[in-house]
Amino acid sequence: MVLFESRLHPEGSEVNLPGVGPALLLARSAERKGAQGTYLIEREGRRFVYKVYGARRNPVKAVADHTISFLEGRSSPAPSARRDTERCALRLWREHGFPVFHEIESAPAIAFGAPVLTLEYVPGRRMDHCFLDPDIAREAKLEMVGKLAHDWARRHELAERLAEPMLIHEHPGLTHIWLGDDGQHYYFDFEVAFTRRASVRHLIAREILRLVRSVLKIASDEEREDLLDVILKNYRHTEFLRLAAYDLWAPRRFAVRIFRWFEHRTPRNRRPFSKFETAQWIVARLPRGLNKKAER
Repeated sequence: MVLFESRLHPEGSEVNLPGVGPALLLARSAERKGAQGTYLIEREGRRFVYKVYGARRNPVKAVADHTISFLEGRSSPAPSARRDTERCALRLWREHGFPVFHEIESAPAIAFGAPVLTLEYVPGRRMDHCFLDPDIAREAKLEMVGKLAHDWARRHELAERLAEPMLIHEHPGLTHIWLGDDGQHYYFDFEVAFTRRASVRHLIAREILRLVRSVLKIASDEEREDLLDVILKNYRHTEFLRLAAYDLWAPRRFAVRIFRWFEHRTPRNRRPFSKFETAQWIVARLPRGLNKKAER
């Protein structure tokens, strides 16, 4: 069994896994035990991505995770459940034509002492790295974000029609989109998923807000407004955009309005490009702002 503490090594570093050999640590979590993380490893002349699902180091936080997941309608945060959820989501997205990494069941097994999912390796780079690259032209970035927005709209249409919450990314953002050298946009990190079908429209609005925020945060001052305009032009569902902002600023339930009032005044949400400021950016570009409530 591989005895290794991934939290002691920075992401992107070369590590030596006992009994395995060299590996590239693509991602890891300081909050979880053992080898929890994502590794790029060459075995039998081929490169594979091994994703290891570890448990929480802090038992109190582990109990809190399970409680919050239950209350918010998310899948179980247990290691084996996260692996199974990710496998199910990958299959569902692929069935509906959305690019994701393929699971490689025939890959050489590595005993990490925790649940593992082995995925294909697709040469490319993370989408947030593309937007930070000064060598990529502004026009190319506008084209990329336009394609992304078009894909989001198509997926959200299907999620609403099927009432399928697993088609909505629980942890969305440019950091979880991979631009392959083949030109495809691959989505990843599906280890937690939403489970309540009745909440699909509001989950779509939640994802939109976070996707737009991830673009606004990373864009340069010169590119930001143009990128947002391209998103709104290619994401053709104004009612979902309006719902994203309306739910944040004027939720229907009074208790939630009080919570939002206090939340908006926390230091975290007063920083540039918080979810509240993102909602304002969206509202300012909608035809009628929030004068008309979104369909509920």
